[in-house]
Amino acid sequence: MEVEIVSKEFVKPSSLSSLHPKTHHLNILDHFFPPIYVPIVLFYGPPHESREASGEPGDSKRVSEILKRSLSETLDHFYTFAGRMSDDCRSIDCECVGEDVGLVFYEAKANFKLSEYLANPDYTLINRLIPPAKQPAQSKSPAAIFQLTRFACGGFSICAYSVHAITDGVSISVLLKHWAATAARMVANEEEVPKDIPMPSFEAASQFPCIAEYPKEASMHFLFAPFFREGKCGCRRFVFDSEAIAQLKARVEAEAESKIERLSRIEVVSAVICKSFAKARGNKSIWASHLVDLRKRAVPPLPDNSIGNFIWQASIVFKEEGKEEGMLASLVTRFREAMAKINGDFIKGLQGEDAATKLQHAVKEIRSTYEVDRTENLGLTSWSGLGIYEVDFGWGKPAWITPAGPEEPGNRFLSVTILVDTADQKGVEAWVKVGEEELQAMENDEDLRRYASINPSPHKLNIPKAPSGATGT
Repeated sequence: MEVEIVSKEFVKPSSLSSLHPKTHHLNILDHFFPPIYVPIVLFYGPPHESREASGEPGDSKRVSEILKRSLSETLDHFYTFAGRMSDDCRSIDCECVGEDVGLVFYEAKANFKLSEYLANPDYTLINRLIPPAKQPAQSKSPAAIFQLTRFACGGFSICAYSVHAITDGVSISVLLKHWAATAARMVANEEEVPKDIPMPSFEAASQFPCIAEYPKEASMHFLFAPFFREGKCGCRRFVFDSEAIAQLKARVEAEAESKIERLSRIEVVSAVICKSFAKARGNKSIWASHLVDLRKRAVPPLPDNSIGNFIWQASIVFKEEGKEEGMLASLVTRFREAMAKINGDFIKGLQGEDAATKLQHAVKEIRSTYEVDRTENLGLTSWSGLGIYEVDFGWGKPAWITPAGPEEPGNRFLSVTILVDTADQKGVEAWVKVGEEELQAMENDEDLRRYASINPSPHKLNIPKAPSGATGT
């Protein structure tokens, strides 16, 4: 299976509005996160149902033209994604003037069918569906790099690869939905812009201060520095279907000393993954951190479509110690208690003049929880509920989405788990990226295997039909 890049160009906003600021200043929350590119890959079947059976490539040129033209219109509103990192990496230069400026857009072709890949997904291949970029982003680096890969059957994948300093998971989902709605309008030859098209809000970003000299002691890198590991990092998908989720919820409810209201699938999957990882690491303390969306926790709430980084860490320290009974319920309860502390008062403190001091104190307080004992780390983040499986560019919804590929050999790595929806949006895929030894132990963990399948085929590819009369322009 081979993937070859065939072209590279720059997509600019279709109209460079004078209303857009020429410079987008990164605020205190943006600076907390490292300027690394974070990928998400969406897989789509061929635009016409007959393409898969015939093996015809489909009108790939038309697909490419519509995607680029609709992306250009989308960048009129999401202008930061067309910008470049400033010289000091403290802002985004949004003035798209010149030749080699704008969002970098690669096109690639694969010599195999999408259905062949989905039948037995190869983790290492995902990296070839992600555009080339030097990590971390540096001075003059593009804020976003996208890649369209066309499969031999006419299906395609889209990778959105954006710098964490300008976007979190919610932000990229808003852009993808807007882009898809714009493309779908072009596919259907409709002129009128849909009234419900998601529009970005940059209002919340201005509510958090920009700091000229951001203290390194308040950065995510400083917080996680003790946990970078050398060695071989592996990646596995542990997939929990709706039946397994129901069983886990029933188990947690039975274990709990008091009733747990509105138990979520992300809570129970997070708990069982943490438990299995702790068992794999032996009798060591585990510092588990979970990213939390701040938008609805702020008082008053921030707009749902706020673009930027509006997330923070909720963390706990625990030990496995061979105890089975009650551990899942304990983990759920402790994560809830940690998340409850990320409230309106905490967020308000990050919006004031002494925000840098407050952030340093918050980071110091977190570090104090894991410095008292020899501790391992597992970072968790959830992309569930973002509606990415509804992102339809006019040729059907995604067959599958993936949050990332494996680490490249020789890289230092952190132990991370990314939780995403299954295609039916009733289950959870846990993408676990930890050391190979830990992965092997987790694969052999009978308690985890009771609920999770390991790297199953996402599903039998359902080839979406093109809307009636949808030829595009």
